[in-house]
Amino acid sequence: AGPSAALRVTMPALNDSVHCESDAAVCWRGNIQLEGKAQGGLLASLFRSVVGGESFFVQTWRATGPTAGTVNEVILAPEEPGGIVVVTVNHGEDMLLVAGAYLANEPAVNVETDVQFKNVITSVVSQTGLFVLRARGRGKLAIHGHGALKTVELAPGESLAVDNGHVVAWSARTNMRVGAAASSVVSSFTSGEGFACFFTGPGFVVYSTHKPPTQVSSSSKAAKANNGPVGNCIAVLVLLLFVVVFVGVFGTIAYLAITGQLENNTSGGGGRSHRPGRIGSRHSHYHED
Repeated sequence: AGPSAALRVTMPALNDSVHCESDAAVCWRGNIQLEGKAQGGLLASLFRSVVGGESFFVQTWRATGPTAGTVNEVILAPEEPGGIVVVTVNHGEDMLLVAGAYLANEPAVNVETDVQFKNVITSVVSQTGLFVLRARGRGKLAIHGHGALKTVELAPGESLAVDNGHVVAWSARTNMRVGAAASSVVSSFTSGEGFACFFTGPGFVVYSTHKPPTQVSSSSKAAKANNGPVGNCIAVLVLLLFVVVFVGVFGTIAYLAITGQLENNTSGGGGRSHRPGRIGSRHSHYHED
């Protein structure tokens, strides 16, 4: 699909469904219904929203039944103009997407936030980001980016160089490194190309003909990432709940550890220990009959 493209998804059978980015639907018809939920749980959705550049909630369109002469379909499009490609994800062949590139997926494909710990410098210089989206499973995955999107299949040992900032998605098994675009650092920067991403197959790479705009409306981006005030409040509440549980659990462990140490000190004046937990465990172990 070319620039300013849209994606048409048909669901002919009962319970056919598709997951997609929040507010991605343009129009729909037939016997289908819309659901909105935090995919993968609250914490996973919070992580995806905060660092993955995606929405807190995910849409699910589901067919409620086929009817003769009725077409069940939904038209999806990204918030910003650009191209769309549909790729196939296979078991054992995960895909990595830059933040904001996700549009839709079949239910058998799981999309979650991942961290490029092993390639921190590469992620920064390549502009793919430290936090990316990882798609695994088996099924179709729709990706979008600025300008037109191109997919290149790489045979084993085959290489492709992509200017940094144009990478949209790539196979996890594909080797990626970052280096100077030209043979010398001086030529790389005087030519205006700077750094480039070098991919070596097997696998495939999806790149865009245009880089994302350097400045995006903060209000539009915030609304996209958190689904407005409601999603923002939920994200904050979930984060607070996680902090309270975390502090409570470790506070309890610390308290029990300190209390146990005090009891050990007070019972150490010779003779038998009076620690109820230890005595009880001995009696239950040796005197069950």
